[in-house]
Amino acid sequence: MKEITSSQNSLLKECRKLLSRKYRLKNKQYLLEGKHLVAEACQAEITLPYIFIDDLQLASLPWLKNYQQSLILLPRGLLIGLTEVESPQGIVAVAAMEETLPPARWSGRWLLLDRVQDPGNVGTMIRTADAAGFAGVVLGKGSADRYSPKVLRALQGSQYHLPVLNGDLTELLGKMAETLLIFGTNLDKQALDIRQAPRAADLALIVGNEGQGVSKELLEQTDHNLYIPIIGKAESLNVGVAAGILMYYFALFDS
Repeated sequence: MKEITSSQNSLLKECRKLLSRKYRLKNKQYLLEGKHLVAEACQAEITLPYIFIDDLQLASLPWLKNYQQSLILLPRGLLIGLTEVESPQGIVAVAAMEETLPPARWSGRWLLLDRVQDPGNVGTMIRTADAAGFAGVVLGKGSADRYSPKVLRALQGSQYHLPVLNGDLTELLGKMAETLLIFGTNLDKQALDIRQAPRAADLALIVGNEGQGVSKELLEQTDHNLYIPIIGKAESLNVGVAAGILMYYFALFDS
């Protein structure tokens, strides 16, 4: 097994740069921190060219035996430099980005994110789409980077359970509308109460930016725009919570 003991090691320096979005996109690689996320990547057979691990974790993770060529022993003091958390779990992997193409024919239920910028919201919604049995998620332009450490921590491995695409929602909706019912989300008086929304097994559900909601251009391309009634005194719902309610409303159609 290889071992790195110096903070000036060239490989270590290159891997630290993957904390930057620009460098991730350039190199088509990203960092995974923690036992659960690395295990999920292994189960999904994601290419992991480097797995940095401290000696405390080495004996406790027998599933790493199939990755002997990737393992690099790294002191905890240096491993911390590869993460954004104060107390890392002792394992960080470099993972290869895998491009996911849109299906030839859209079917099932899809969640579309329009300029959702908070990493926690993005990760939570993808994870909820996974739990609700959605077919996949599309991140529109302006949404948080799916490979950022904060998004990955919120995802908890769900990105390996369903397709997550990046795309121009305005362009994609034209093709989706051929086979899917398109739902937007909006708080105006013309929107439809979720309790009156038609159920559908094949649909696209669009949720929007935390402050501005779904763009006007996208709302004009929908079949229905929905809202969730506020029963108490809160002004609005967090977009992640609202998306969860809407996804399960449609998911329960099959129950």
